Amino acid sequence: MPGLKTEITEIATGLGMLGVGLGDALASPPSEFVNVDDATWSRLDGAFRSGSHAALFTHAWANGRAFLTASDGLRRRLPRRVEWKGPDRQVEADPIPADLRIDHVYLVSIKTRSDVLANRSPARLFLGRPATGNWFLLTAPDEYRALYRAVVAYVEEAAPMAGVAGAAGVAGVAGAAGTAARPVTGDGCSAELAGHGPGLPGLTPDTPPTGAAYPTGSTCRYPDDVAELTAADGKALGRLLPGRSWPASLHSRYLDLVRAVSAESARRWNEALVSAADREQQAWRLLRLAPAPYFVLGTSSAGPLRIRVDTPWDWRRTWEFVALDVRPAVAAGQPQVDWTLRARERSTGIERVTEGYVEVRWSHGRFSGAPEAKVQLRSRHEDVPGYTPLT
Repeated sequence: MPGLKTEITEIATGLGMLGVGLGDALASPPSEFVNVDDATWSRLDGAFRSGSHAALFTHAWANGRAFLTASDGLRRRLPRRVEWKGPDRQVEADPIPADLRIDHVYLVSIKTRSDVLANRSPARLFLGRPATGNWFLLTAPDEYRALYRAVVAYVEEAAPMAGVAGAAGVAGVAGAAGTAARPVTGDGCSAELAGHGPGLPGLTPDTPPTGAAYPTGSTCRYPDDVAELTAADGKALGRLLPGRSWPASLHSRYLDLVRAVSAESARRWNEALVSAADREQQAWRLLRLAPAPYFVLGTSSAGPLRIRVDTPWDWRRTWEFVALDVRPAVAAGQPQVDWTLRARERSTGIERVTEGYVEVRWSHGRFSGAPEAKVQLRSRHEDVPGYTPLT
């Protein structure tokens, strides 16, 4: 379910399109606004009257009002139907990122202070096809396994006698009472360590864990190979690490992983982009150009964000593709591939440069969930070829 702030920005934007005041509309929802249940209307009405999110309501409503009056938008024609897509699951393989649909025609994405363009599977983004297995294991197997072994050894220090036993066969790590640890599957570790995180009590990046942090007599075992780690147990393992910073003893291992994943991801991406046509189509996917135009309404660090996202057909009529360069990030704090799009405006001959990057990261915390590729934009949205400011 969407969070309260998401509900506010999306639904208040739709109310602005209907030309109604927020207070009256939230107290007595307009019939033209569909797919919002009574509980959500009541929650928004309470949030509005509390005044705790006044700026969020105001900015979102103003964006909807701007769309109502824009010549590229509704041109002052009140819509007959505003549909909220928030609670519905996407059924398309690669959907237009729309949160609102107006009169069955206008698709609107709501974005609040976010430069994220998309979250993809790394294999889908870099290879153009799905692939089985963990992307870290596919691109940096030695570095990923070394980091995992070091993490298990670090965590095992918390209770060398009666606490969490480490992986069998890991140098310097023995099972409970000095015996070889047997790998477990399912929620073996996560069930026992529930409530013992995130981060161990009193733990800092330079302080090893203490045995008091673990339940006495734990029988938790982590497998020898990170490839056998379940998602639930991986989440439990990640919760035992402090905050967002890696402990000093693990930092170099993590940087080895960062460099290896970044370099190999960039290499495979370049290898998959054989021709200029491949690179142009990849640029369209990065920018999330779709078969139908849609609108993005929201806020950025510079102020209101109000743009139309053109189709590839529109893009080709206005822009000439020059190049898409991809390369591993040199000094990033996590696996990252930088990308640069260069396109030339046909009417002026002026070349425009768009900068962005892809973060490759665990989807739900360290060792938890499959890695995802988060496509992000460095350039201003309004300066991107194919992103047309709303007038």
